Amino acid sequence: MKITVVLAILGLVAASSAYGKERAEVCAKYRTSSGWSQAYKIDATIIKGYELNQATSSYNYQGYDTYVVIFWGQDEASVIQMDSPYVTYMDEAGYDQQGRAWQIHKGSFCI
Repeated sequence: MKITVVLAILGLVAASSAYGKERAEVCAKYRTSSGWSQAYKIDATIIKGYELNQATSSYNYQGYDTYVVIFWGQDEASVIQMDSPYVTYMDEAGYDQQGRAWQIHKGSFCI
């Protein structure tokens, strides 16, 4: 199932006509038991929930919420539901499907 979801999301990212989808370089870090992880500078897809639902043929995502999809490697992705409708150049909070807290902002400056 995980591979199917990742492949569906990959197909969505490859599609050229999605309305609201944006590729961006982001800085992302997640909450660990001892504080925040190191910050990762990585390309991500910023997308609305209804587009993820279409790509995965599911209703697992809130239609008008904003999600950040980060591909770490083949068959491995983090799908982060953002608290804000926009991802800006300031840290924005979000949560992945395991409930882990994230801080994400656009740009290549990571600390």
